[in-house]
Amino acid sequence: MPLTSDEWRDTAAVFTESVEFVLNNVTGPLEELRDKLTDFLTALILAEKPYMLASARGLDRAIDLVFADPEICDFVLMIVFVFFSRWGASPDRYASLVESLAFGVTADDYPRSGPTPGLVAMPPEIRESLPDPAHAQDFLLRNKWLSVLLLIHLFVVIPRAKRSPKAARSEALT
Repeated sequence: MPLTSDEWRDTAAVFTESVEFVLNNVTGPLEELRDKLTDFLTALILAEKPYMLASARGLDRAIDLVFADPEICDFVLMIVFVFFSRWGASPDRYASLVESLAFGVTADDYPRSGPTPGLVAMPPEIRESLPDPAHAQDFLLRNKWLSVLLLIHLFVVIPRAKRSPKAARSEALT
């Protein structure tokens, strides 16, 4: 059974608190590392599409994003630990979360077989590039780190770019 609206609100709060907690604890006073991890979050949200990260075609990209750099890998795996521990995850509760995530990233023709498969108005080349509904849920159940990347897309708000005081003054004058 998927999560309810109230459970999603709780999940959002616990997840965003967990990301901030890990970001603060992993970086401590190291501003350069904090910038690197914040840049990772920003690039993930702006450049990577969640529905592609969970697809067979996007898996290699997701693996490279997380596991190629030890600091990024530690950051993501720490989020996995902190979030799922704080959230009170169990196999059944995690399965409920994954059910919603998998449904969200898969193609519109769920289920793929049925009496009226021609009703899907998505171009076949796009539909076929999206995760397969038959495998997406099982795939996410076995890869909590990938579920965390999808949760980042759902709940992390990228910080606004810092403006220099001079730019802010000149904008105020115009």
